[in-house]
Amino acid sequence: MKPTRWPVLVLLALLAGAGSYTLTRTSYDSIPGPGVTGLFWIGILVIAEFYLAVMTRARLAGRSGTKPINPLVVVRFVALAKASSVVGAIFAGGYGGFLAWVAHLDSPSGNHDTKVTAIGVALSVAWIATALFLEYVCRVPKGGDDDPHADTMGD
Repeated sequence: MKPTRWPVLVLLALLAGAGSYTLTRTSYDSIPGPGVTGLFWIGILVIAEFYLAVMTRARLAGRSGTKPINPLVVVRFVALAKASSVVGAIFAGGYGGFLAWVAHLDSPSGNHDTKVTAIGVALSVAWIATALFLEYVCRVPKGGDDDPHADTMGD
């Protein structure tokens, strides 16, 4: 499995941002604004994934007080990390496109939406960073396997 490439994440964010900006520009008055509840859940996901990455790193390093981790669980964490980085990029682009339109509005709803979407962009970027950190933690170290032909994620 290859590591997540940042150009793919940037492309996804740009595509989501363009779609979000177009939708917001054409129908801002008829669509609901972003909710604060979504920000709460993104924040929870960021915290949970960061905790998972830190604990996985400790378990893989064999630190005292931790149990060994099943390799299949690590593979599942990598899948979670790859999916989270993609979804985080889409969210960052979506919030960013919405923000690009509402930032210039001078109204109470526009000001509120600007604050909410700015926080949404920041949390989404944090989600991407956390997902990439979890993916990094789960990499097989070079030369760490008995099989000299084993493929590592760093290749």
